[in-house]
Amino acid sequence: MSSSPEQSGKLPFTFGIEIEFLFGVDNVQVSSDPAHRHLLVENSIIHDDDLYDPEFEVLQVADLGDVAGLFQAATVLRRNGADLLIRTEAKSDDEDFSRWTMTLEAMVPHPESDSQLAALTDGKYRRVVDCSFAGLELISPILKVPDMTNLEPNGLVEVNQFLQLMAGEQPGPCFFSATPKNASVHVHIGVPPTPEGDSVDIPLNALRHLAWICIAFEDVITLLHHPERHGYVNSKIWPNAQPNRVFLGRNDPLEPLHNCAEKGRPFYPQEEFAKIFNFEYCDEDMDRKELKHLLCFRMGPLSGYPTERTFVNFANIVPFPGDPAHAKKTIEFRQHHGTLSAEDISEWVLFVTALVRAAERKADESPSQTDLPVEFIDKVIEAQGNYAKQLLTFQQAWKYADILHCKERSMKELFDLLELPLERRQYWWNRAMKFASEEFLEYRRMSTCDPPCQNLPMRDCAGWEEGELIPQPWDTVQSCRSCKR
Repeated sequence: MSSSPEQSGKLPFTFGIEIEFLFGVDNVQVSSDPAHRHLLVENSIIHDDDLYDPEFEVLQVADLGDVAGLFQAATVLRRNGADLLIRTEAKSDDEDFSRWTMTLEAMVPHPESDSQLAALTDGKYRRVVDCSFAGLELISPILKVPDMTNLEPNGLVEVNQFLQLMAGEQPGPCFFSATPKNASVHVHIGVPPTPEGDSVDIPLNALRHLAWICIAFEDVITLLHHPERHGYVNSKIWPNAQPNRVFLGRNDPLEPLHNCAEKGRPFYPQEEFAKIFNFEYCDEDMDRKELKHLLCFRMGPLSGYPTERTFVNFANIVPFPGDPAHAKKTIEFRQHHGTLSAEDISEWVLFVTALVRAAERKADESPSQTDLPVEFIDKVIEAQGNYAKQLLTFQQAWKYADILHCKERSMKELFDLLELPLERRQYWWNRAMKFASEEFLEYRRMSTCDPPCQNLPMRDCAGWEEGELIPQPWDTVQSCRSCKR
């Protein structure tokens, strides 16, 4: 295991992004107009270093399936100056994330009716029978994270260049589409690899604080997202990513999953904090493995394979035995809906970067003793018999005393913790208000429990009840100061 980087100021965090999308071509228009011959599969631009099975070269176009669309989509972008690699295998152990890559994505569904196609293309294409489709994914190289405090160049410049090519007018009868119902956006955060290319660990204490912040504020963060990403049964995200609170040793995998008040287990911040900040071993490797087990396995004798299918995926923090030294050790944020909007994706990258930076600050923050709930102290003493280890937990708990007194979370509390500037707060609040509007009311009556349970999920922040307002997450004084600037 590579050692963690030295903590001299801010860590040089990096990010990577995976953008799922649907690519479509109107074959009738292509075949009837010589001006569109560049969209024929046989005219695809293939590079010597593209990774695909040579067998595809001798197959008939009708037998290529989504691979044909992969070649066509990459060619469209390459003709517009994009530098990217084609890879027909969805995953590869040899991936070093040094280049932009386009690959297949089975989780992107094809439209099945003319009305679905028209909705995906704003009415430009209306006949499914005339078109061919491919579910694809664009994967970035390792990029520099943005910083809200300065305008230094960062990886969002490259991301936005690709998004502009995909979201803009296409040179011929083809389209790129990504919507909340058919696609997702995943963002990975990590630290740069060594000069030899080996992956480097995110510091363990920063991981603990990140896990705690994401889980304690899970309902607040979910408010910020399209309802297709809330975890409702039969939505796009289900069962591809479940709430992190499902885990934490709280749900037996042999039993149906329940998040409702009638059958589920309430979220108790004190209990979960004591689990995350358990210094039982005081050994880097052992404690890291225990944290992964806590965050990625459901409780029970058959807890099985660690899951990556959570809103925030911590499964990479400990590689599997036999993984190469360059295997990624990133945290993956999986909750954002599919989109080709440069603004929405940029805001999400800024937000998850702020989450990781907040965890880093909290990990480095000097503890200042304050009162903690008596019942929480009892839980820590029961879990850790050694006083020195108990003290380590208490020192971290002092940084979150308010939360441990079990009050409800608020959006302002989260945004203050993340030190979001006013314009970021306004963007996310407006978005939360949009997704809480009557336009999305049908989702609010859906369940996140395993079928057949249809009970509503438990929530611990304002804004989830029908008609309930979400308080503005900024101070009036803060808003006035911003206006003066």
